[in-house]
Amino acid sequence: LLGLLSLSSRVSVGLFGRVKAVSINNVVTHMQSEAWPQRPLLFAVLGAVFALAIHFLVTDLKLTDPGFNWRIALAVGVAAFGLGFAVCTHRRNIFSGAVFALFIAAIAGGTTYWRLYLDWSSWFNFLALAISLFIFAPFYQTILISHWRDYRALHQHAWGNTVVFALGGAFIPLSLGLAFLLAALFSIAGIDFLKELLREDLTRTLIMGVALGAAIGVLREHDSIIASTQALVQSVFSLLVVPLAVGLGVFLLALPFTGLEPLWSTKTSSTAILFSCAVGALIILNAAIREDDSTQSKNSLVLLASRVLAMTVAPLALISVYSLKLRIDQYGLTPDRLWAAVVCLLLVLYGLGYFLSALRRSRFFVWVRSYNLYMALVVSALAVLLATPLLDFGAVSARDQLARFENGITSEDDLDLTAFAFDFGPAGRKTLEDMRATTSTAVAARIDIVLDQDKRWNAARLEKQKNERDLKDIIKSIPSTRQIPDELLSVLRASVNCRDQYCYAVWPENDDTVLIVDQSCPLSGLCRPKVTLYIRNDFNWRRVFQRTKLPDGELGNEDDVAAYLQKLESAAMQGEIELRPVQRMQIFIGDSPIGPVVE
Repeated sequence: LLGLLSLSSRVSVGLFGRVKAVSINNVVTHMQSEAWPQRPLLFAVLGAVFALAIHFLVTDLKLTDPGFNWRIALAVGVAAFGLGFAVCTHRRNIFSGAVFALFIAAIAGGTTYWRLYLDWSSWFNFLALAISLFIFAPFYQTILISHWRDYRALHQHAWGNTVVFALGGAFIPLSLGLAFLLAALFSIAGIDFLKELLREDLTRTLIMGVALGAAIGVLREHDSIIASTQALVQSVFSLLVVPLAVGLGVFLLALPFTGLEPLWSTKTSSTAILFSCAVGALIILNAAIREDDSTQSKNSLVLLASRVLAMTVAPLALISVYSLKLRIDQYGLTPDRLWAAVVCLLLVLYGLGYFLSALRRSRFFVWVRSYNLYMALVVSALAVLLATPLLDFGAVSARDQLARFENGITSEDDLDLTAFAFDFGPAGRKTLEDMRATTSTAVAARIDIVLDQDKRWNAARLEKQKNERDLKDIIKSIPSTRQIPDELLSVLRASVNCRDQYCYAVWPENDDTVLIVDQSCPLSGLCRPKVTLYIRNDFNWRRVFQRTKLPDGELGNEDDVAAYLQKLESAAMQGEIELRPVQRMQIFIGDSPIGPVVE
C-alpha cells in the first residue's frame, strides 16, 4: 500500500512539477497555501455528477434484478472515488489525487462486489472498509510532502479530514432544510413548484451531492480555519483528560473492594459501557498529546493525568474481554459478539502499548505517538481483511450455535432460528436446511416458517407466535382447569424461562392475577425456583414482582443453602406447588395501613 501511494505521488509530481520542500511546521497548510478559487464550484459540479451516478445505479434496484451485485459495487466505488478525490486533491496534485481516488474506489467497489457476490452483507463489514479507507487518506496526504512515518503530518491530516467530513456532512441537512423552507415559503403564495420538485428523490439527491461537494471545496479553500478548528477541538477534548483520568482511576481502584459481580448484575450492557470508556480514553488522550512536544500541554496536572489515563485503557479492555467471555459462554457466538471480540483485541493491544509507554520516566508522549503510527497500519490491514468475506463471522456463529444445540446447552425454545436465517448469512440458512431433516418436528416446523419469509421482522414474529403456542403446552396450570389467555402468553414468552425442568402458572381465585413458578439458574450458583407475579389491568398483563432470593436468617453455611435448594428443586419437579393463605400484620393509623408488612 505504501509503495503504491509513493509511486502515485512520484508520478504526479514528475508530470506536474515537484513540490518544494517545506518546513515541518507548515505541513498541513503547504498543499493548500496556493489559492484555487474554482475549487468550490468544481467540487459542487463533481458532487452533483457523482450523486446522479449513484442515484441511477441504485434507484428501484431489487435483489433479483440482473446485475444487482455490480451496480451496488459500482455505486460504492463512485462514492469512494468522489470522497477521496474531494478530500485529498489540491491544485498541484490533481493527477495523484485521481490515482489515489481510483485506488480506494477499486478497493471499495471490489470488496463490495466480492461480499455481495456471496449474497451476504453486513454494515459492520462496510464500516470496517470505511475505517480502512479513512486511515489510508492521511498516509497518502503525508507521502506527498514528507515521509510516511512523519507523525505530525499524519496526526494533523487525520484530524483535519475528520473536521472536513464532520462539517461537510453537517452542511447536507442544513441545505435540505433551507430548500424545504423556501418551498414552504413559495407554497404560502400559491406556488407549489418547489414543493413538488422536492418530493422527487432525484432533486434531493442533487441537493445533497452539490451541498457536500461545495462544502468540502470551501473548507479546503480555508485550511487555516480547519487547522484552527482542529486545534480548538483538540483543546476542548484535552480539558476532559483530568476528570476522565480521575473517574476511571477511582473506578479501577474500587473494583478490588466491590468485585466484578455488580458489573454483570446490572440490566445495562457492561461490555458496551467499558468499550465506550476505553475508546473515549484513547480519543481524549490523543487529543491531549497532540502531534509533537511543541504543541502538547505543558500543564503538569494534565501531563500526570495523561499518564494515568494511558494506564486505564488496558484494565478496561481486559475487563471487557472477561465480560464478553461470560456473554459468549452463556449465549454462544454471534456476528455481533465476534465484532466485539475484534474491538476487544484492538483495545487490548492499544492498552498494553499505552501502559508500557506510561511506565517510562521520560519521552512518554514520544513512545505513544510512535505506537499510534504502527497501530494505525495494523488497524487498517485488519479492517480491510474483515471487510472481505475471508473471515465469515456468520459461518463461525452458525457452527457454534449448532454445536451448543446438539450438546444440549441450548434448548429448542432458546434456539434463535431467525438469527440463523437472517443474521448468519448463507451459512446460517444452509445450517437450517440441514437441521430440518435431523431435528424434532416442532423445530422443523419453525425452520419452515423462518425460511419461507423474506423479512427478518416477519420471520421473528411468526416464529414467536409458533413458540407461544408451544409455550401454552409447556406451562402447567394450578388448578389444571384454568386456561392461560393468549395476551398473557405474549408477555410470558419474553420474560420467563419455562424451558428447563418445570414451569407452573398458579392461579388465585381472581382472573386478574397469576403467579409463575419456573427455574432460575444463575451463571454461578445452584438452580432455584423463581416466583413472578403478573396482574392484568384493562386486558394488559404486566410483571409486578419477582423473587429468587433465599429467606433471610434461616440458612447457615453453604452446605445448608445447597441442601435447601436441592429440597426446593426436588419438590418443584414433582409438582408439589400450592397457594396457601398466610396471616400477616401491619400498623394501622386510623383506617390507613402504614409501614412494612410483618409476618
